[in-house]
Amino acid sequence: MRFELTDVSWDDEVARTLRDAQQSELNDLYGRPDQGATMTGADVVAMVVGRLDGRPVACGALRDASNLSDEVGPGAAELKRMYVAPPARGQGYSWDVLRGLESRAGELGFDRVVLETGLLQPAAIALYEAAGYQRVPSYGAYRCAPDSVCYAKDLPRRS
Repeated sequence: MRFELTDVSWDDEVARTLRDAQQSELNDLYGRPDQGATMTGADVVAMVVGRLDGRPVACGALRDASNLSDEVGPGAAELKRMYVAPPARGQGYSWDVLRGLESRAGELGFDRVVLETGLLQPAAIALYEAAGYQRVPSYGAYRCAPDSVCYAKDLPRRS
């Protein structure tokens, strides 16, 4: 099986379908809509869709977080809408999406990636910690969310 990551626009229909599935799953898990900021195409600096043998199974986005809050600081991109469809989970595709977005963040001049995930998502927490993300104080809209955890990772300097 061949997994391919492609850049798409935020408004891409396939990306929208995957994001809607992610948001529905989170709503079911937490019993309420996502507490994070409403996302628009204006916020997004990169959006990717992962396809397995041409079939869309994963997505993720980056937004410029430099002005998000004082806690985040300049030069940061925020990882958003990471999702792998249930039938494709457990095969490493989340790693591919994460690495692809980190690479794009570096190419776009960011030197740090921040993210928020929920305490009810142990697989996401395990992924981020295994990828070298360190827990940081909650920021922005997540500052008062008791079921949120935030992470950050400094990207390698580019020559």
